[in-house]
Amino acid sequence: MADDRRDSEGGTRQRILDEALALFNERGYEGATFRQLSERTGITGAAINYHFRLKDDILCAVVGPYLAELDALLDRSPTANSPARRRQLLADLVDLVVTHHKVVRFLARDVGAANHRGLASRLDEQHARLRGRLVGPSAGERAHLRAAAAIGAVLRPVTHLDGVVPNLARRELAAVAYRALAGGA
Repeated sequence: MADDRRDSEGGTRQRILDEALALFNERGYEGATFRQLSERTGITGAAINYHFRLKDDILCAVVGPYLAELDALLDRSPTANSPARRRQLLADLVDLVVTHHKVVRFLARDVGAANHRGLASRLDEQHARLRGRLVGPSAGERAHLRAAAAIGAVLRPVTHLDGVVPNLARRELAAVAYRALAGGA
């Protein structure tokens, strides 16, 4: 019985998060309310409040898995000191971003949300680490610009992924990102 309740609570929590992300993408973080979330989910405000005391708590729970997986990717990735390693790191980034494309879209479109709880600073730090992994510690400005362009080539198109076949998106984004990193070669 206790396991059933935990499963139900986990399912309720996930349903709240899924609908919150959809609502954030539609109305923006500031425009979304607990009341709208309650109406969308059919879950009472009290039940939502049981799982998440503040809207900021929902925000952190929505974007947390993406940020944690990006941290993990960076932690396990050595500096990509060969073309094969750079390709693999970009492919891993593409997989992560395509998997979490709704979160990435939300963060890209809602700058105000990114300023809550230091999310923008964390994203900036992650992107700096990613650029460093792609080009190495002694790389010059051009290499860092190309790395930033490669990252942008992955992140920006993802905001338009609805209806695109994920495998096609992965293949094309990885190819474009690698060309940007390699300087069009």
